[in-house]
Amino acid sequence: MDIKEIKLTFFKYRKQSYLISSPVKYHQYSLGPINYRYIIERRNPKNAISFRAGKVKLIKDLKEQLKDTKALFQFRLFRLTHPIRQYIKDNLLKDIEPLEDGRLPFKLQVVKNSLMRIALSGTEYEIFTPKVEKTNLYIFIYDDAIVPKLMSLINGFRKASKLIKWRFEPSFGCFCGRIINSLQMRSLSSLITKKELIARMLPILRIQPVRLVNSLNVSSRLLNSINYTLHRLNSTLKQIK
Repeated sequence: MDIKEIKLTFFKYRKQSYLISSPVKYHQYSLGPINYRYIIERRNPKNAISFRAGKVKLIKDLKEQLKDTKALFQFRLFRLTHPIRQYIKDNLLKDIEPLEDGRLPFKLQVVKNSLMRIALSGTEYEIFTPKVEKTNLYIFIYDDAIVPKLMSLINGFRKASKLIKWRFEPSFGCFCGRIINSLQMRSLSSLITKKELIARMLPILRIQPVRLVNSLNVSSRLLNSINYTLHRLNSTLKQIK
């Protein structure tokens, strides 16, 4: 065997070894049968919503939340990162006390529009469906007494940080059975709370009964005089005609 035959045999051996080892190895690990059950079971739980079972469970959970919800607020998201969302939630919890049973009085949740529409159907918040667009952050409020304080805190966050203002914007809300826009949502911070209402009513309740009766008598006499004046005016108009 001369040198040329030896070289030719060597190159043939290298070619065969490449064709045998590489494709078999490639086919074994990349083109083999896919075990979808293994992928679903081993998938990261954060991405479980991508599967049908996760979506069905989310819709059921949303419907349960809507049963206890007193107000529903929608916020537009512009690249709202998880740290910013966590910052908003943590600062809201610092100033808003939990309910008597220990539950949080609100819940922040990012929901896709298609899933939110399905969850709203058949509930008292179904009127909110036309306002659901894209993926938004929703605040489910379980105690409407916290609405003024909640919106006051959110307005403060947006004024203090341009980053939060640009990425966390009020969109629409459903409060007291009616749809409110972003401007009305922001103005809810000026609503009087139950504690403030009681504080304003106390001075009136502390008035002595005699003074209260006298003030009522004055009001009744004033009403009688107004009625008498209107009666005289009507009679005069009839005479002119």
